[in-house]
Amino acid sequence: MHGASAGCGYRSLEATEKAAGELPAILRPEALATLSRELLRSLKDAVVALNTRQIMQLIEDVRREDEALGRALENLGNRYAYTAILTAIERAESEAVPKASNTLGMSGTA
Repeated sequence: MHGASAGCGYRSLEATEKAAGELPAILRPEALATLSRELLRSLKDAVVALNTRQIMQLIEDVRREDEALGRALENLGNRYAYTAILTAIERAESEAVPKASNTLGMSGTA
């Protein structure tokens, strides 16, 4: 009960997936994939560490690159919806891996 009384808590995987499925279209993996890998990795690391100050600074960096995406992330960050941010980043990463491996596999063909 300590987590609940402190305003902290964990969501079930099902609740997390449901919430992530309801994210705005701007947070789809293809939108996040337009950001540099370094920026995505830094944002993911900050979210995992629950470093609020760094999360918001990185979201501002995103906003400079993509205003709409930055606003969507800022909205989630302001609500401490870090699970939704993390889920969106992980989806973008998982969808980027097959593309990279396909590109590497095709590099020797003419």
